[in-house]
Parts: sequence; C-alpha cells; structure tokens
Amino acid sequence: MKSACLVVAWTLLLISCAGNEPFILLPLGVTEFTNVTSNTTSLYTYKKGKIQSFSKSNTSGTSSMKFHYHDEVLTSIVRDSSADGYFLTRFHNVESEDKIDSTFHITPTATTLMEVRKFSYNEDNRPDRIEIATWSGTAMMQNAYELVWAEGNASEIKTLSVADGVETIEHVVAITYDDKKGTFSSDVPYEYTFPADELYWLSANNPVRFKRDTLDEVKYTYFYNIKNYPSHIVTDKRQVLACTYAELR
Repeated sequence: MKSACLVVAWTLLLISCAGNEPFILLPLGVTEFTNVTSNTTSLYTYKKGKIQSFSKSNTSGTSSMKFHYHDEVLTSIVRDSSADGYFLTRFHNVESEDKIDSTFHITPTATTLMEVRKFSYNEDNRPDRIEIATWSGTAMMQNAYELVWAEGNASEIKTLSVADGVETIEHVVAITYDDKKGTFSSDVPYEYTFPADELYWLSANNPVRFKRDTLDEVKYTYFYNIKNYPSHIVTDKRQVLACTYAELR
C-alpha cells in the first residue's frame, strides 16, 4: 500500500512539473580539462553562458585570460596580467564575414604589436582558414591553417608556412570522429583557448583517430558521462585526459 502511494505521489509531482515549466536540457561547458599524464590543466569559468576566464597550468607555469564583452559581443581578451605588463587582444569590426584580431604587449613604458590573426568562416560559421602574422623585434613570420569541415567536424587540418607570399604545406592531419557530443562543442568562443592546429576540439563530435602525414595513426578511446559528454579520454600513446563540466545558464 505504501509503495503504491509513493508511485501516485511521484506521478502527480511529475505531472505538476511538466504542466508548470518544460524540462530543458542545457548545454555543458568544460570547467576543467586535464592531461593527467603531462600534468597540464585548463580551467574555464562562465557567466550567462559565456567564457569569463581561462587558465592553463603545466610544469612550466600558468597562463591566464580574462574575456571582456560589450552587448554580448566579445571585444577583448587580457592575458597574463602582472605589474610588469600584460597582453591585450582586440577584436576588430570589419565589413566582411572574416574576423580580425590584434595582440599587443603592453608595459608601463611601451605598447608593442605581437600578432595579427584573420579568421575566415564557411557557411556553417566554422573557421576554415586562419592566417597569422607574428613579430619578434622587426622580424615578421607568417603561417596559415586550413580546415575542412564535414557534418560539423574538422576532418582535415593543413598547416602552411608562408614566405614571400608563397604558401608551403608543412603538415596535413586527417581526423575521424565518434557520434557523441563533442567535448568543446557548445557555442562559446573556445577557439581563442586553443592553438590553430588543435581546433578539431570545436567539432560537433569527438576525434577518435588522427593521421598526420605518413606517421602512424593515433587513436583516442572515450568514456562518457550520463549526458553523453566525454568524462575521460585514453590515447593509444598512454595519455590520459579528464573532463568536468557545468551547465551553461
């Protein structure tokens, strides 16, 4: 009799909740992404569904970023702020679908341009080409990356060097995926927390096989949480990665 009453009570509660407000599954944002093997940890914080801060720590030290928005639009990122100075990335409005940003090193006595990047996007708003110019003193170095997307996943990434306007392919990585929710697939600007050749993490699903040039294939095995996001990743090179998440509200 008691169990029957409990069933009725739970049924009435579920009906009441369903009638008052629909149940919505919120996307998850990564809060911690750790390579256990190399002792490297990336931490993210969020506010109103947007990245507010990012830090990456390893045996060499810690790098940190603060994201700044105006009217919901990302306008700048401040990196490695200290009494000696900081790096400032500004995003420029251009009359095209490309996005351009510039990074400056700012100290109490000087402002120095360090890097300019241009992101081009395909019709699905995925980055398909990134051009980067960096300065060291008066010397400038250029390189570029091209990404091929299929069904929301970066299936190929080319790394190109640029000299005197001539592009040379340095590496080509072919990638295949599983059918689960990608670790960094939520719609937040994770592209500014990864190097260009690791933007496969932005894919809709999770990379399971990498084939770089003529090297042996690298395989990833995933273990998933109750919401089908990866909780642990093990590579065939004996690397172990762990992921934790929070709902993006």
